[in-house]
Amino acid sequence: MLTVFGVGEAPFAFSSKAGKEFQSTIRKAGTVTEALHKLEVGRKVGIRGPFGKSFPLVELKKAKSIIIVAGGIGLPPLRSLIQYIIANDFPKQIILYGARTPADLLYKNKFEKWKRDPKTKMLVTVDNGDDKWKGNVGVVTTLFDKIKVPENAKVVTVGPAIMMKFVIRKCLELGVKPEDIIVSLENRMTCGYGKCGNCAYGKYLVCKDGPVFTYEQIKDIQGIF
Repeated sequence: MLTVFGVGEAPFAFSSKAGKEFQSTIRKAGTVTEALHKLEVGRKVGIRGPFGKSFPLVELKKAKSIIIVAGGIGLPPLRSLIQYIIANDFPKQIILYGARTPADLLYKNKFEKWKRDPKTKMLVTVDNGDDKWKGNVGVVTTLFDKIKVPENAKVVTVGPAIMMKFVIRKCLELGVKPEDIIVSLENRMTCGYGKCGNCAYGKYLVCKDGPVFTYEQIKDIQGIF
């Protein structure tokens, strides 16, 4: 939970972490984020947390392979996971990343480094290309047609709710079990530690029980996707 004093507070994920330092990639989309973008280097902000549950690293390490599916601004919270998988003895990972346009792609300077890792395969697509774009055009689920989903794969997806809905549907069609599909949910968080109830989805509080869930946990809850 990050506070701009005199303006407000909002939740953000780590996009990178090393030692005592961490980074967050923040899109200007509201009052708090606009104020953050206007801050000068060296200004103080408030930080609380971290709260909630992270990606299940122990279970992911036991998997035969990991498929990471990111849409737009969903890549930043997955960036720290990608870095951790590369830096440690994890199974092979396949990264499927989609954005609206080539200009909306994040961390483009990292793509080649990730692709050079012998255990990493990365495919990128955009909804709408331009004259310079030579890659795949289409929503991120079209990238599933370019890979073979390994048996007993774990899928981790973060992005807009509509994107995750169709990623989940595609994964189920391909035989991925609901308990092997891992999502990170968003909902309006205020307190951050499960007291105010603002971020409730059914019986779960996103800030305390999540934001990371398996699809098995949330598949019967209305209004998420």
